[in-house]
Amino acid sequence: MLSIPDVIRRKRDGLTLTDEEIRLFVQAVAKQHIPGCLKIGAMLMAIWQKGMVANGDDDLDQGDDGGQEKSGRGLLWINTSTGGVGDKVSLVLAPALAACGCKFQAMLEAVGCFIVGQTETLVPAAASCTPCRRRHPALVDSLPLITGVEVIESLETLKGNGPSDLMELVTTRETMLSIPDVIRRKRDGLTLTDEEIRLFVQAVAKQHIQDAQIGAMLMAIWQKGMVATETMTLTKEMMVSGEVMSWPEEWAGLVVDKHSTGGVGDKVSLVLAPALAACGCKVPMISGRGLGHTGGTLDKLESIPGFNISQPLHKFQAMLEAVGCFIVGQTETLVPADRILYALRDATSTVDSLPLITGSIMSKKGAESLSCLVLDVKFGRSSLFKDLASARELAESLVTAGNNLGIRTGAVLSHMNAPIGRCVGNSVEVIESLETLKGNGPSDLMELVTTQEVLHQLGAGRTKAGEPVNHSVGAELLVSLGQRVNKGCPWLRVHYESPVLTGAQEARLQNALAVGGAGE
Repeated sequence: MLSIPDVIRRKRDGLTLTDEEIRLFVQAVAKQHIPGCLKIGAMLMAIWQKGMVANGDDDLDQGDDGGQEKSGRGLLWINTSTGGVGDKVSLVLAPALAACGCKFQAMLEAVGCFIVGQTETLVPAAASCTPCRRRHPALVDSLPLITGVEVIESLETLKGNGPSDLMELVTTRETMLSIPDVIRRKRDGLTLTDEEIRLFVQAVAKQHIQDAQIGAMLMAIWQKGMVATETMTLTKEMMVSGEVMSWPEEWAGLVVDKHSTGGVGDKVSLVLAPALAACGCKVPMISGRGLGHTGGTLDKLESIPGFNISQPLHKFQAMLEAVGCFIVGQTETLVPADRILYALRDATSTVDSLPLITGSIMSKKGAESLSCLVLDVKFGRSSLFKDLASARELAESLVTAGNNLGIRTGAVLSHMNAPIGRCVGNSVEVIESLETLKGNGPSDLMELVTTQEVLHQLGAGRTKAGEPVNHSVGAELLVSLGQRVNKGCPWLRVHYESPVLTGAQEARLQNALAVGGAGE
């Protein structure tokens, strides 16, 4: 089914829109079926970036005289200007032409001219788009400043007493830093300064910015990207847009988290957070909702009747002291800029932007004040990124941002060509996670948890604060999903020293592997 996000995405990707797609967008604007200006702003920026092909002069010939007398056609004149700062020519030229006998379409018998704007019935789509464009003149390379002063100046000009220039007004406008200026600079592919990024993020967090401007900025970032310094500044500013957590000194080295870029059926956080807490870690997890086709951890948790994902900051430490972990969402005081931008990226077809993904993920992890972070960056048919190269690029960006925030950060690149586990859907995935914690989960999900538990027992983690960690302990997968294996073929290499791998632990690892027959 054709939708507005599909049309935006196609134009964003530089594709030629069909008549039906353009008609869908224009009619949705005219009938106000597009709430707010967010998607309109994204579409305008996509059109600005990618342009539109011409469709022939025939479409311009309407074959309609507009109901005017043929004898008057030579007297009908229209003046229009692309605009500019202080452009008031129309206010002077219309009455001047009328004085020369020219006509301006209708209501002309009395004075010979008129100036009107779009209405709900007269070019309604333009009436809806124009306010959105004016909110970010990055989409209107010249924005006329029609004010009462200019009307007076126009009247004086008609009398022959007009001013020679408006240089003072132009100088004042050019020296002011504004959201439209920031949008324009990113739209033009320029590198934003720390101050400009801070201005944008703070405006988002404090809701001092229009949805149309946010949509335009998101699309500009998607189109032009960001250099590493911009991405780092965006991440830091989003992190400090609200409160940042703090923990007791005795928890040093114990506050950890895991984040997955998501995929169909990815429910690992629901199992891993309590598993890590049972091992003595503190896991303060700020998670997100679903983006694109991937499921969100918060959506799954909200399928539990009475579960509240919005918790006040002063309760966090008590929850970690009591149970060792929590999973919450962004709030108006906890990473508020990400809360707004995260929700709008799906609607503007900017989900798969590397700087926006990095800023969103790492701003939340930075606000958690972590000691260590493990990132699971997925690629494949069931994930956001389909190929290894793009997943690796994202992993490098995330790890760099995490380490620059003072968090010891590592990443794993994992295949995801099929859903994790057997269940896909919020409530059924919660049930499957609970069964996994009881030891009755599906093999692939059990494998993830079992491997982590065995490695912990071999010395890869701590049970109590201050215990040493054997950094050489680890596991290496030697086969991938769907790979053909023969009897006796090794599939896992375990690295350990002391204690040694016991028979029971080896059996647990062996049972975590599911092997099917040929053709299964």
